[in-house]
Amino acid sequence: MTTIAEFTAPTQAFPLGSLFETLPEASVELERLVPANRVVFPYFWVWDADPTEIEGAIGDHPDLECVRLVDELDGGGLFRAHWNESDDGIVAAVDETDLSILSANGTSDGWSFEVRAETNDSLAAFQEFCTENDVRLSLSRISSVTEMHVGGRYNLTPQQREALTLAYEEGYYDHPREATLEEIATQVGITRPSLSSRLRRGSRNLIENTLIHRGGPK
Repeated sequence: MTTIAEFTAPTQAFPLGSLFETLPEASVELERLVPANRVVFPYFWVWDADPTEIEGAIGDHPDLECVRLVDELDGGGLFRAHWNESDDGIVAAVDETDLSILSANGTSDGWSFEVRAETNDSLAAFQEFCTENDVRLSLSRISSVTEMHVGGRYNLTPQQREALTLAYEEGYYDHPREATLEEIATQVGITRPSLSSRLRRGSRNLIENTLIHRGGPK
Protein backbone atom coordinates (compact mmCIF):
# COMPACT_ATOMS: atom_id res chain seq x y z
CA MET A 1 0.00 0.00 0.00
CA THR A 2 1.38 3.39 -0.99
CA THR A 3 1.98 5.60 2.03
CA ILE A 4 2.60 9.31 2.51
CA ALA A 5 4.73 10.23 5.53
CA GLU A 6 5.80 13.57 6.95
CA PHE A 7 9.01 13.93 8.94
CA THR A 8 10.70 16.77 10.76
CA ALA A 9 14.44 17.00 11.38
CA PRO A 10 16.82 19.41 13.12
CA THR A 11 18.65 21.97 11.02
CA GLN A 12 21.98 20.15 10.90
CA ALA A 13 20.38 16.83 9.90
CA PHE A 14 20.62 17.90 6.25
CA PRO A 15 23.82 19.24 4.63
CA LEU A 16 22.28 22.53 3.46
CA GLY A 17 21.36 23.38 7.05
CA SER A 18 24.74 24.96 7.63
CA LEU A 19 23.71 28.08 5.70
CA PHE A 20 21.26 29.03 8.47
CA GLU A 21 24.20 29.68 10.80
CA THR A 22 25.11 32.82 8.85
CA LEU A 23 21.74 33.45 7.12
CA PRO A 24 19.14 32.71 9.82
CA GLU A 25 16.30 34.46 7.95
CA ALA A 26 16.73 32.34 4.83
CA SER A 27 14.51 29.43 3.85
CA VAL A 28 15.27 26.48 1.57
CA GLU A 29 12.92 24.53 -0.67
CA LEU A 30 14.16 21.43 -2.43
CA GLU A 31 12.92 21.27 -6.00
CA ARG A 32 10.71 18.26 -6.59
CA LEU A 33 12.06 16.20 -9.48
CA VAL A 34 11.85 12.59 -10.53
CA PRO A 35 15.42 11.37 -9.90
CA ALA A 36 17.41 10.38 -12.97
CA ASN A 37 20.56 8.29 -12.86
CA ARG A 38 20.18 8.06 -9.05
CA VAL A 39 20.74 11.80 -8.64
CA VAL A 40 18.98 12.95 -5.46
CA PHE A 41 18.01 16.57 -4.72
CA PRO A 42 19.73 18.13 -7.75
CA TYR A 43 18.06 21.54 -7.37
CA PHE A 44 16.98 23.73 -4.48
CA TRP A 45 15.64 27.24 -3.96
CA VAL A 46 16.89 29.67 -1.32
CA TRP A 47 14.56 32.53 -0.38
CA ASP A 48 15.00 35.70 1.69
CA ALA A 49 18.75 35.77 1.17
CA ASP A 50 21.29 37.23 -1.22
CA PRO A 51 22.02 34.42 -3.74
CA THR A 52 25.66 35.50 -3.98
CA GLU A 53 26.15 34.65 -0.30
CA ILE A 54 24.78 31.10 -0.42
CA GLU A 55 27.88 29.17 -1.47
CA GLY A 56 29.96 30.78 1.24
CA ALA A 57 27.25 30.26 3.85
CA ILE A 58 26.97 26.54 3.09
CA GLY A 59 30.74 26.09 3.31
CA ASP A 60 32.49 22.76 2.98
CA HIS A 61 30.47 19.63 3.63
CA PRO A 62 31.62 16.06 2.93
CA ASP A 63 28.31 15.27 1.17
CA LEU A 64 28.53 18.26 -1.18
CA GLU A 65 30.94 18.46 -4.10
CA CYS A 66 29.81 21.94 -5.13
CA VAL A 67 26.83 24.28 -5.30
CA ARG A 68 26.16 26.48 -8.32
CA LEU A 69 23.69 29.36 -8.85
CA VAL A 70 21.46 28.52 -11.82
CA ASP A 71 18.88 31.30 -11.81
CA GLU A 72 18.13 34.38 -9.75
CA LEU A 73 14.73 35.82 -8.88
CA ASP A 74 13.58 38.66 -6.69
CA GLY A 75 14.13 37.47 -3.14
CA GLY A 76 16.02 34.30 -3.91
CA GLY A 77 17.75 31.98 -6.31
CA LEU A 78 17.74 28.49 -7.78
CA PHE A 79 20.83 26.37 -7.15
CA ARG A 80 22.16 23.07 -8.45
CA ALA A 81 23.85 20.77 -5.97
CA HIS A 82 26.45 18.20 -6.95
CA TRP A 83 26.59 15.53 -4.26
CA ASN A 84 29.43 13.26 -3.29
CA GLU A 85 28.63 9.61 -2.77
CA SER A 86 27.82 8.96 0.87
CA ASP A 87 26.97 5.92 2.95
CA ASP A 88 24.93 7.75 5.56
CA GLY A 89 22.70 10.81 5.99
CA ILE A 90 19.31 11.72 4.53
CA VAL A 91 20.60 11.86 0.96
CA ALA A 92 21.88 8.30 1.20
CA ALA A 93 18.70 7.16 2.98
CA VAL A 94 16.48 8.41 0.14
CA ASP A 95 18.80 6.95 -2.49
CA GLU A 96 19.05 3.55 -0.83
CA THR A 97 15.36 3.05 -0.05
CA ASP A 98 13.78 4.39 -3.27
CA LEU A 99 11.43 6.85 -1.59
CA SER A 100 9.92 9.73 -3.58
CA ILE A 101 10.30 13.20 -2.08
CA LEU A 102 7.06 15.15 -2.43
CA SER A 103 8.28 18.26 -0.62
CA ALA A 104 11.15 19.37 1.57
CA ASN A 105 11.56 22.73 3.27
CA GLY A 106 14.12 24.07 5.70
CA THR A 107 14.48 27.10 7.96
CA SER A 108 16.62 27.91 10.98
CA ASP A 109 13.94 26.07 13.02
CA GLY A 110 14.51 22.77 11.20
CA TRP A 111 13.45 20.71 8.19
CA SER A 112 10.15 19.19 7.11
CA PHE A 113 10.00 16.35 4.58
CA GLU A 114 7.00 14.77 2.88
CA VAL A 115 7.78 11.42 1.25
CA ARG A 116 5.91 8.72 -0.64
CA ALA A 117 6.68 5.05 -0.09
CA GLU A 118 5.22 2.43 -2.41
CA THR A 119 5.30 -0.19 0.35
CA ASN A 120 5.38 -0.18 4.14
CA ASP A 121 8.63 -2.12 3.92
CA SER A 122 10.38 0.70 2.05
CA LEU A 123 9.21 3.24 4.62
CA ALA A 124 10.39 0.99 7.45
CA ALA A 125 13.73 0.55 5.69
CA PHE A 126 14.09 4.32 5.42
CA GLN A 127 13.45 4.80 9.14
CA GLU A 128 15.79 1.94 10.03
CA PHE A 129 18.53 3.38 7.82
CA CYS A 130 18.21 6.78 9.51
CA THR A 131 18.26 5.24 12.99
CA GLU A 132 21.36 3.15 12.25
CA ASN A 133 23.18 6.21 10.85
CA ASP A 134 22.20 8.63 13.64
CA VAL A 135 19.98 10.73 11.38
CA ARG A 136 17.48 12.33 13.74
CA LEU A 137 14.05 12.26 12.12
CA SER A 138 10.67 12.55 13.85
CA LEU A 139 7.60 11.07 12.17
CA SER A 140 4.84 13.69 12.42
CA ARG A 141 2.15 12.22 10.15
CA ILE A 142 1.48 9.09 8.14
CA SER A 143 -1.43 8.50 5.74
CA SER A 144 -2.45 6.18 2.96
CA VAL A 145 -2.86 7.57 -0.55
CA THR A 146 -6.61 6.99 -0.22
CA GLU A 147 -6.74 9.21 2.86
CA MET A 148 -4.53 11.82 1.24
CA HIS A 149 -6.81 12.16 -1.78
CA VAL A 150 -10.00 13.19 -0.06
CA GLY A 151 -9.87 16.14 -2.44
CA GLY A 152 -11.58 13.81 -4.89
CA ARG A 153 -11.40 14.78 -8.51
CA TYR A 154 -9.23 17.81 -7.71
CA ASN A 155 -6.52 15.54 -6.24
CA LEU A 156 -5.98 17.70 -3.14
CA THR A 157 -4.42 16.29 0.00
CA PRO A 158 -6.07 17.23 3.32
CA GLN A 159 -3.15 19.55 4.09
CA GLN A 160 -3.44 21.33 0.74
CA ARG A 161 -7.22 21.69 1.10
CA GLU A 162 -6.78 23.10 4.63
CA ALA A 163 -4.12 25.60 3.50
CA LEU A 164 -6.06 26.80 0.45
CA THR A 165 -9.33 27.13 2.35
CA LEU A 166 -7.80 28.99 5.29
CA ALA A 167 -5.84 31.32 2.99
CA TYR A 168 -9.07 32.15 1.16
CA GLU A 169 -11.10 32.65 4.33
CA GLU A 170 -8.45 34.84 5.94
CA GLY A 171 -8.24 37.12 2.90
CA TYR A 172 -4.80 36.12 1.64
CA TYR A 173 -6.07 36.22 -1.95
CA ASP A 174 -7.87 39.56 -1.50
CA HIS A 175 -6.49 42.83 -2.83
CA PRO A 176 -5.12 44.28 -0.70
CA ARG A 177 -4.29 41.16 1.30
CA GLU A 178 -5.88 40.88 4.71
CA ALA A 179 -3.52 38.20 5.98
CA THR A 180 0.12 37.27 5.48
CA LEU A 181 1.71 33.86 4.95
CA GLU A 182 3.27 34.13 8.40
CA GLU A 183 -0.12 34.68 10.07
CA ILE A 184 -1.76 31.77 8.25
CA ALA A 185 1.21 29.49 8.87
CA THR A 186 0.93 30.22 12.60
CA GLN A 187 -2.72 29.14 12.56
CA VAL A 188 -1.89 25.92 10.73
CA GLY A 189 1.11 25.25 12.96
CA ILE A 190 3.75 25.03 10.23
CA THR A 191 6.52 27.28 8.90
CA ARG A 192 5.95 29.95 6.24
CA PRO A 193 7.96 28.04 3.58
CA SER A 194 5.95 24.88 4.29
CA LEU A 195 2.68 26.79 3.92
CA SER A 196 3.91 28.42 0.72
CA SER A 197 4.78 24.99 -0.65
CA ARG A 198 1.32 23.60 0.22
CA LEU A 199 -0.45 26.53 -1.42
CA ARG A 200 1.65 26.22 -4.56
CA ARG A 201 1.20 22.45 -4.86
CA GLY A 202 -2.52 22.72 -4.06
CA SER A 203 -3.00 25.44 -6.65
CA ARG A 204 -1.11 23.35 -9.20
CA ASN A 205 -3.37 20.36 -8.51
CA LEU A 206 -6.49 22.50 -8.89
CA ILE A 207 -5.31 23.95 -12.20
CA GLU A 208 -4.12 20.57 -13.44
CA ASN A 209 -7.44 18.89 -12.66
CA THR A 210 -9.75 21.70 -13.83
CA LEU A 211 -8.36 24.06 -16.46
CA ILE A 212 -5.93 21.57 -17.97
CA HIS A 213 -7.40 18.06 -17.66
CA ARG A 214 -10.98 19.25 -17.97
CA GLY A 215 -10.42 21.21 -21.10
CA GLY A 216 -11.27 24.60 -19.71
CA PRO A 217 -11.48 27.68 -21.91
CA LYS A 218 -8.27 28.73 -23.59
